Amino acid sequence: MSRILFILVYMKGKRGWIAVVLIMAIVMIIFLLGIYLGYLFFKSSEDRTGITSNKDIINSKNSVKERLLNYSNKLNSTNKSVRDYNERQTIEEGIKEFNEEYINYILSGLGVDKLHSAIGFGNPIIELVLDEEVWSSEIINKIPNTIKQSNDNKDIKVILTKEEAVKAILSDDVSVFMKNSVANGNTEIKMIAGNTELFAKGYLSVYKSISGKVVFKVNL
Repeated sequence: MSRILFILVYMKGKRGWIAVVLIMAIVMIIFLLGIYLGYLFFKSSEDRTGITSNKDIINSKNSVKERLLNYSNKLNSTNKSVRDYNERQTIEEGIKEFNEEYINYILSGLGVDKLHSAIGFGNPIIELVLDEEVWSSEIINKIPNTIKQSNDNKDIKVILTKEEAVKAILSDDVSVFMKNSVANGNTEIKMIAGNTELFAKGYLSVYKSISGKVVFKVNL
């Protein structure tokens, strides 16, 4: 390679130097692109510790869903009208006890273990607005870390009611419930970050699971 560059310089003088610079720039770009793509591949196929932890959030015997179901069982009755009333009571109990665990459960069910940090962009950050309460969750090592406050660096914003969130948790499949919720207008998703950043952090698969679409639509 260096010999070829030397010949170019020797034979073409000033133009040879321009050719050398262009070739070196192209090689550097290809090299950096290869490193970045390798990094993204590594992040998507790295050890499954995060995924296991996300499953633990959902399958734990002390998960929010299990606690709500236990509460519902205590109110259980063979009378249909009473059963319907108890379902309403269970939802109201979930709304009353609502905290970051509920959000972590929903996000885990939506597959945030597929999200990862990206060079130049940082960790994925999801903001959720529930009954005018603002929460934000930073996905660190595939695990949602949720606090009750806004985040200026959010990638997407999810807007829904606490009642809808509790119903999602009590459903058989959070992902299917949320997809239907978006379709019928009970949940709104706003993509805040640019498409490049969303793609780099792995949002495509999560967005598809929620919206059923494979192309980002950015709403500011």
